[in-house]
Amino acid sequence: MLITNICVNIHIQDLITRLSAQRPIITFCKAIDEMLGGGVQGGGITEVCGVPGVGKTQVCVLFVFFV
Repeated sequence: MLITNICVNIHIQDLITRLSAQRPIITFCKAIDEMLGGGVQGGGITEVCGVPGVGKTQVCVLFVFFV
């Protein structure tokens, strides 16, 4: 399969319009939702970082489980 067969030709303005119309996915944690501007944006990548042992993996697993 050629890369041109799977790529979608979309104008950047259309992409911005689509992404801004999406509602964020809430995490059910008020502090996290406020830090993220209402929740995690769908259709994107959210990086979770921190020192070892703070619960990054648990937060991500719970988020995936509830979504």
